[in-house]
Amino acid sequence: MIRSILHILFFVAISTWGYAHDYYMSVTKGNYNNESQMMECSMKVTAHDLENAIRALYGKAFDLDDNTQLHSQNELLKKYLLSKIEIMIDGKYIDLEYVGFELELNEDLWIYFQFKAPDQTFEYKNNILTELFAMQQNVTHFKSDRCEKSFVFTKNQSLEKFECND
Repeated sequence: MIRSILHILFFVAISTWGYAHDYYMSVTKGNYNNESQMMECSMKVTAHDLENAIRALYGKAFDLDDNTQLHSQNELLKKYLLSKIEIMIDGKYIDLEYVGFELELNEDLWIYFQFKAPDQTFEYKNNILTELFAMQQNVTHFKSDRCEKSFVFTKNQSLEKFECND
């Protein structure tokens, strides 16, 4: 009996050990498309961290490995993204367009989105995963033909201004 319990505890510990990590980070790259005047972004985040955040926030089952739930996965990812990323131009919130996601075998989740930024000046707020992890860092790089800037967003510093001065 005790041996069975120890085996179960061992397998639980081994199965959860692979998901523990000491850092919490997302990386976003945004490239400005002059033709469409859109900032086209890709965000890399640890899949299981985002799954946990969505489950906690919306109280719904959420598993990115379940390919039969693609529509609901996209809907929940879009809802989460729109609640955690905000863009303002001239003091007005602008629409963020969710494009989609890709899940890699190594647990990296890529989320794609874009937004209109005609004059390449905007305020960007990023609160991805800060509700779950106090030490979360959201590294963001924006690049246009006029300038390139990088920011590190945290729970206490989630808003920055991207501005290209000629």
